[in-house]
Amino acid sequence: MTLNSLRISMNADHRLTLNVAISLAMLCLIAAIAARPGHGSSDASETGQSCTLFDELYFYDKPADLPLTPIHTAYTWDIWGKGPPADDVPPLDFINSGYKQVVLDGESPDLIAINIEHWVSYNVPPRVLDETNRKHLAVLRAFRDVFPDATIGYYNKGFHPTHGGLDKRAARTSVLRDWRQTNDGVRPLIEEVDAVFPSLYTNSADVTFEGWLRKAKVYMEEARRIAEGKPIYPYISPFLILDYPTPIPTEMWRQQLEFLSRNADGAVIWTHRGRSQRTDWDEDAAWWQETLAFIDACQPE
Repeated sequence: MTLNSLRISMNADHRLTLNVAISLAMLCLIAAIAARPGHGSSDASETGQSCTLFDELYFYDKPADLPLTPIHTAYTWDIWGKGPPADDVPPLDFINSGYKQVVLDGESPDLIAINIEHWVSYNVPPRVLDETNRKHLAVLRAFRDVFPDATIGYYNKGFHPTHGGLDKRAARTSVLRDWRQTNDGVRPLIEEVDAVFPSLYTNSADVTFEGWLRKAKVYMEEARRIAEGKPIYPYISPFLILDYPTPIPTEMWRQQLEFLSRNADGAVIWTHRGRSQRTDWDEDAAWWQETLAFIDACQPE
């Protein structure tokens, strides 16, 4: 019997029941497709928009009421209690008993990015990688003991810079393949962090927005792969990192903010902390006025 003849033979109540059943089946099919692993992309239409910008700005006389969200970056010199960094784990008793009071004046941040850069975990033998993961995990767990309610991750860990000059040229397939395999080596760390903090700075004046975008797209794709659903908060700066404090073009800065608002869960705005390169706050700086314009225009979804 065909569906049409079946409908003809049914009364009105039965026709309604069948139509409802068909509609429910279609909805279940759509939901199943949407739930498939790998479904979706980093397009704005898929992920919505994030307007969250985190404050990692180091300026003299910086106002206290900026429309930015607080974050704490735990730098090496703070973690080691002002002592020299070492190859082994820092003094965990200082993290457990002194860090909160000495470094943070007793405050408890909601978001913490640990920044330890001298423990190398790429292009190293497996035993060195295992040891590096062990040390990173020891520090992460110590911070979690002190700040149990915080979201904690590692700056520029979880996946590494490609070293392939993606902001200057497209990387070879073999380079990206080896890069992803290297990133898989830090999965023991990624399994325990709450968030991932890639580095997406603009290095020099010869980097165009198109070049930065090429790099950003590859980095965000890899971050999503390895983070497996955890939030991604890239670090960016309105200044050229290798020619600090030269600002990047204002239009390029706005384009970066727009891209990350659609493809990340927020962005951390960083400026240099070193005393010799920390600059005076300028409310009228072009990059800051563009940031304010972005915040005013951004519509979270």
